[in-house]
Amino acid sequence: MTELLSGILGLLLGGLIVHRLALGRDKRKEFNDLAAPIYERLIQAEEQAQNGYVWVTWDNADISRLKPYLKNRERKKLDSLIENYREAIRLAHTTKDKEPWEGAEPIKEEFYRVVNALKDLKKMLILR
Repeated sequence: MTELLSGILGLLLGGLIVHRLALGRDKRKEFNDLAAPIYERLIQAEEQAQNGYVWVTWDNADISRLKPYLKNRERKKLDSLIENYREAIRLAHTTKDKEPWEGAEPIKEEFYRVVNALKDLKKMLILR
């Protein structure tokens, strides 16, 4: 009787563990599906920033759809990294009334900040 009971308990415990692992795999897949296009645009923006210009942007709605998959600490860090990127873009482009790529010639010496901000964002959004 004890062997039967331990067998049933082992089966239930194994099923619970497999179920939890499957849920985690599904969450990672959903995160990766949402993060992949953003990550691709970050790579493009980094390459452009290294060449002295930036025209690739990402949609804030994409970032909003990604946030439910992040912990509160990660959401705050992501918001901070996005703000760092925006500040780097502001420092590299002196024109305030236009989009960065439409205004005056950018300040190329400031593009290292843009590249660093993009690298930090890429680290944050690396596919899991």
